[in-house]
Amino acid sequence: MKTKIKFLFAALMLFCIAQVNAQNSCNKVCAVSAGSNKTICCPPGSVTIGGSPCITYGGGGTACTYTYSWVPTTGLSSATVCNPTASPTVTTTYTLYVNFSGLCCCDGGTGSCPSQTCTAIQRSSTVKVTVNNTCCRLISPDQENEKVNSEINLFPNPTEGKFSLQFNQLVAGTCIVIYDANGKQAMFEANLDVNKKQFDYDLTQMAKGIYYVKVIEGESTLYLKKIVLQ
Repeated sequence: MKTKIKFLFAALMLFCIAQVNAQNSCNKVCAVSAGSNKTICCPPGSVTIGGSPCITYGGGGTACTYTYSWVPTTGLSSATVCNPTASPTVTTTYTLYVNFSGLCCCDGGTGSCPSQTCTAIQRSSTVKVTVNNTCCRLISPDQENEKVNSEINLFPNPTEGKFSLQFNQLVAGTCIVIYDANGKQAMFEANLDVNKKQFDYDLTQMAKGIYYVKVIEGESTLYLKKIVLQ
């Protein structure tokens, strides 16, 4: 009987030690998000980069401290905040580095937490800001070949002013540009919400005639359609 009690006591002690180690180890998830890719259509222009939120971490509470560092710094309003404004003149890929302190208890660190501190950990994430100069105008609109895309539907056409664009799927950084018959940009919407499937437009205040609707992803044209405003 005594042997059985000793065995149960030893097993209980091992279980308690394992629980304490699990609680105090450096095993909290610390992640970084630089946000979705963005497009600047017809520069100069600017976009906001960085995730929402930029970081997630599972330990440390208010004791967890961290610092932001964006590289390169070219065209940024600040290199040390979560969501800077980016105004590059050429397509640029930015990397967000976040240094988590030991009290954040990040996975991959060594030491113990929260009784002591883990080693500081750095995480990173990238975002691409595409600068698309072809958004500005259509050089020869009457010579442009329409580009069909089965994932995109425009209706009604012809229209008395109001029309819609429907998407089966959207990718971050997609833009819609509307040009008049001379190829001049009449309207544009950049960095569409990827959670939306339909975008509505109203040209009733525009002159009647031919317009062109172009959908751009980064530097690629996904869709180009002539629309008639009656």
